[in-house]
Amino acid sequence: MNRTKEDFDQLVRQIYVRVVPDAFWVEISDFLWHYTSIEALFGIIERKEIWLSDYRNLNDKTEIVSQIKLIINIYNNSIFRNKLLDEIMYSPDGEHLPNLGIDDERIFIFSLSLNPDDLNQWKGYANTKNGISIGFDVIDDDNIVYKEPDDIYVGKVIYETEEKNEILFQYFSELKKLTDRYQEYYDEEIEEITIQIGLFLQICSVCFKEIKWKDENEVRIFTIDRNFSNIHYQIRNGCIVPYGVIPIKDETIASLLLLNKDNNEKQMIYEYLASKNIKRVNIDFSDVDVRFK
Repeated sequence: MNRTKEDFDQLVRQIYVRVVPDAFWVEISDFLWHYTSIEALFGIIERKEIWLSDYRNLNDKTEIVSQIKLIINIYNNSIFRNKLLDEIMYSPDGEHLPNLGIDDERIFIFSLSLNPDDLNQWKGYANTKNGISIGFDVIDDDNIVYKEPDDIYVGKVIYETEEKNEILFQYFSELKKLTDRYQEYYDEEIEEITIQIGLFLQICSVCFKEIKWKDENEVRIFTIDRNFSNIHYQIRNGCIVPYGVIPIKDETIASLLLLNKDNNEKQMIYEYLASKNIKRVNIDFSDVDVRFK
């Protein structure tokens, strides 16, 4: 059977579909939790949207770069290499992945956790009297309204090196088999396979983290803005800071945990939610005991 370049492109896309959904799928039985402040909750409700952080402004600014280095190292030492894949993977200086796209595109991240009431996350992200953990109901995908479905992703964070290796090895082993067989279709044109590898590596760089963060049980919603069409800016601490936006429905906010055990504050939040016609939100106090900053 003669295969065309279009057939080959489709086979490349199928490898991505086989590997990525299973690798980063997260089983959600309850809610996903975001540790923040009451002020942030107020902004989410008033605007009906969540704001995603530019990857360059993460708390650990080196985390994505460190995972890129890990990916390069695993690829360098793998048996799943050939001339075509090397051409795509390596920049002229051989020191970075030119098709990862983080310089030419913008990656924005919204962090959540499977843990609703975790001491370390309270301390790290919401350790004030107005600290709050927001439970988002994302079991029903319709609760999050996506403007650009193809550019918004939800994935669990992978911490174990062995699991990272398994994902990368599976992907590159399938790619090598395919490119070894049909490399003639890409003697001059490698656009589609470059796009697919770039997307895969972007997702890995966002969803891979160091083992020391394992207890956070993080899940990330992230966007890859290829056209710089959904970038907004705010002033924070005297600096201009970019961020991404995803609209949400009122039903997405399903539960709240308050760090400050104040019944009056709890009642005021109920009244505020009612004024916005937001019902069926459960509000409880955290079980942890921390000293406020």
